[in-house]
Amino acid sequence: MKERLRQGYWLYKPVIGYSNSKKGMTCDKHEFFINNNGKLIKRAFMWKLQNIRNFEISNRLESAGLKINPKRLNRIFQNPFYCGKIINKLIPGEVIDAKHPKLISEKNWIKVQDIIENNYRGQTKNTYFEEIPLKVFMKCHNTNDPLTGYIVKKKGIWYYKSRSKGTKLNINAKKLNTLFSEYLKQFELKKGLDKPFKQLVEHAFNQYQSNQQFDQSNLESRKSKLETQLDKIEERYAIGEIGADLYQKYTQKYSDELADIDRKIINGLKGSSNLEKITNEAIKISQNLSSTWLNMSYEQKSELQQFVFPKGTTFEKEKQRVRTPEVNLLFELTKRTTGIYENKKSGILTHNEMDSALVGNEGLEPPTSSL
Repeated sequence: MKERLRQGYWLYKPVIGYSNSKKGMTCDKHEFFINNNGKLIKRAFMWKLQNIRNFEISNRLESAGLKINPKRLNRIFQNPFYCGKIINKLIPGEVIDAKHPKLISEKNWIKVQDIIENNYRGQTKNTYFEEIPLKVFMKCHNTNDPLTGYIVKKKGIWYYKSRSKGTKLNINAKKLNTLFSEYLKQFELKKGLDKPFKQLVEHAFNQYQSNQQFDQSNLESRKSKLETQLDKIEERYAIGEIGADLYQKYTQKYSDELADIDRKIINGLKGSSNLEKITNEAIKISQNLSSTWLNMSYEQKSELQQFVFPKGTTFEKEKQRVRTPEVNLLFELTKRTTGIYENKKSGILTHNEMDSALVGNEGLEPPTSSL
């Protein structure tokens, strides 16, 4: 067994992302290949190279059809199997060049280890403070710069501020947190409106299905081309043909486009099969959205914020208000359902009422869950 390992053969079941086309044969006959999950894991490595946090990577993977717990991601990222290396307790201290194909270059794998290590060191210094959950997620409305946070130690008071020089955005953290929690209240579903909300979500989904020209073959073709381009970019970076700036620019561009394609494919294939589950989840979250957010941990708040407002939020200093460029469709529909019933005491929604409620959402897509 030791000798086979030293020859580069993996003796065991392949890790997630790989399959063996010669199961049941001796290890020297095994033929490992990167399967569809492996292509997604490769993309996860690309996202990690952009220093995207694990829970966001986990959400993106789930949207693409692969569910991996954020805590498990680091174990995957730290496994040298993915860069074509074998380590094993039978040959302690040895690192062997493997026979199986690499999912990521050794150079990029090492960079991922550095990112994980730096993030770990940052966490031990407690860079995530419960008092400033909107840090980075919220931006200055005028400059689009992410807000950072600091504490006045003598008073023990936290503040948010803009990073831009010359920008006089400086606000008490408790005040901005309160403004944000108040902002969330408009997306809460009032009691007794579960049925019309479900009705409106179903109507929105049916409208999407009738308007959307879903062409899976074209999406799959574009996806294949992008994956090939990603492979070429990684290869050129590994041999030094392009620098880190170009590498980061194009891997981010291609990875983001692939994530969008995956989302469209998954949404189109799922149809209405998952609609009821997602709608029930939205009802549960939205009924006490503001107080739920206030009582969450830093990590939970970050996840919920991203779920409700996929493109983040901004703070407009002049009017002392929170704004957002995009709201998750589910929560936009809770708001609109409540709005309809402010002037309508009871009864189901009419077709005209539902059409009116969807005005302005011509580009809507089926609701998805990432929580």
